[in-house]
This record gives sequence, structure tokens and C-alpha cells, in this order.
Amino acid sequence: MWYKDWFNSDYYHILYRHRDEKEAESFMIRLAGQIGLRPDMRVLDLPCGRGRHSVFLSKMGLNVTGADLSVNSIEFAKQFEDEKLHFLVHDMLQPFPEKNFDAVLNLFTSLGYFDDPADDYRCIRNMADALKENGHLVIDFLNPTQVRRHMQETQDYEIEGISFVVNKKIENGFVVKNVRFLHDDEQHCYTEKVRLFELNELSDMVNATGLQIIGTFGDYSFGPYNKDRSDRIILIARKY
Repeated sequence: MWYKDWFNSDYYHILYRHRDEKEAESFMIRLAGQIGLRPDMRVLDLPCGRGRHSVFLSKMGLNVTGADLSVNSIEFAKQFEDEKLHFLVHDMLQPFPEKNFDAVLNLFTSLGYFDDPADDYRCIRNMADALKENGHLVIDFLNPTQVRRHMQETQDYEIEGISFVVNKKIENGFVVKNVRFLHDDEQHCYTEKVRLFELNELSDMVNATGLQIIGTFGDYSFGPYNKDRSDRIILIARKY
């Protein structure tokens, strides 16, 4: 699958190094208040990438486990480990070995990667199973309406001496991104492919796990969701 190669590549992190850390920290603070996270509660960040959300959550006093399929990302993240923060390699298609988390976080559009949406449901099912009673699942996903409206077919980036050419298209219900660049006299090409799940489709999958959706939001400030204006789809569900 495309994500196994691209997310494990150093080039992925070079291309996306501009991500807003302050926005991410602010989102985590607001999220903790929204779902009542308190020091020493247990949080699973899945998938965690290089651990930027996990690190900040642990600084808030939470016991955080970050898990990701990318071996390279986890090797990088392990430099931040301490008594409250641990990382491991894990495929979210597989059940998580621990089942007693107060919250499971699926952030920054970390679903929709699979050809069969049943696999996305498997991931959500596994996240729900990892929660203790009264625990919360948080899904932060793109708003497909905004993606379609604002998509630029071609974008060029010059980063660390590498010229990236990114071509995007909508195809068979996915936003498909082809990333091409030349580095050390070698041509590289990677693909990103994310299914454009609508709110009702995400909600149906969450509801099918038995969790109850208690909030739907449209941005990292937890403003109300509006299909035509919101930047994100943020779902919060609770296990009863």
C-alpha cells in the first residue's frame, strides 16, 4: 500500500515540515478540556507519526502511548520517551494489545487510506475496543467539500534544495496526490490517496462500533460543523 512507503520516507517529513506546531498544541489543550482529560489519564495516539501530538499531551501530565506503522517515525519519536510517554510500531488494522485507554485519538486525516472502506471500519472498531468504559474516541478528518472546492491541481515547493511537484485530482471518491521530485540525481515518485468520507459515512462507522457520538465540530477551535464552510470534520464519541 502507498502509505507504507510514503509515510516511512524522510521526504514525507521534509515536504510537510511546515505544519503549525502552535495550532497543534492549542488543539490539544482545547481537546483535553472538551473531553475532560486530566493528568495521569491514559491516551492512545493512533497513528502518531513522529509523535508531535503525543509529546505535547505527555507534557500536560497524561500517560501517552503513540503507535504508528512507520518504523522510521517511531525510531525518531523514541528520543522523546519518558515515564509518561511511550512509542511502538503498530498497524491500526490490527487490534491494539491494550484495552483500557481513557481516550483514543485519530488525528490529522489518518483514515481513508484503504481501497476497501471496510478496512477503515476495522481501524475504527479497533480504536473503540481499546477504550475503557466512558472513554472517548476523537477522529479529526478533512472536510471533503472544502477539498473539492479549494483543490489546486499542481503545486510546486522548494524545500531543503529539493523541488517537489505535487499534482492532485479527484478520482473514484479519493483525493489522489502524486508527489514527484529529483534528489541526488534520482527521480522519486510517491502517491497519497485519501477517501473523501462525508460526515454521515464517518458517523455510520463510529455508530456501528457501539460508541455514541456526543459532538461534531468543524475546526480546531471546536466551532460548529458546517459542510460548506468548515475546514475539518471532528467527531467525538463515547463508550458507554
